[in-house]
Amino acid sequence: MRHEEEIIKTMKDGLDEHKRQMQQDMATCSTELMKIVENKNKELLDADLKLHNEIDNVRDGMLSMQGRNFKNDCHKLLKKDHIIDVKEYEQLLNDHIIYNKLGGNHEGDALFSMVEAKYKNTIGISTEEDQKFNKGE
Repeated sequence: MRHEEEIIKTMKDGLDEHKRQMQQDMATCSTELMKIVENKNKELLDADLKLHNEIDNVRDGMLSMQGRNFKNDCHKLLKKDHIIDVKEYEQLLNDHIIYNKLGGNHEGDALFSMVEAKYKNTIGISTEEDQKFNKGE
C-alpha cells in the first residue's frame, strides 16, 4: 500500500507542478498578449490622429481656395454694370452654404449679403440667361 501511496503522491505532485507551470505560462502569454494589444491600440490611435490632421489640412486648403474664389465671384457680381442671373446667384448661394458647412470663417458673409441684396433688387431685370433658365432650356 505504501508503494501505491507514493505513486499517488508522485502523480499529485506532478499534476500540481504541471498546474503551476500552466498558470505561469498563461500569465506570461496574457502579459505578452496585452502588450501586443496595447501597442496595436497605440498604433491605431496614432494613425487615426494622423488621418484627422491630414483631413483638417485638406479641409483648410479647400476652405482657403474656395474662400478666395467665393470672394472674387462676389466682387465680380457686385460690379455696377453686372446684372446677376439666377444661375450665378444659385451657384454663389450653394458655395456660401457649403463653405459655412465646412467650417468657414464667415469673412465672406458680408459680401454675400451685398450680392444677395443686389440680386433681390434686380430680380425684375431679366437677362437672356434668366429667360432661358425660366423656360427650362
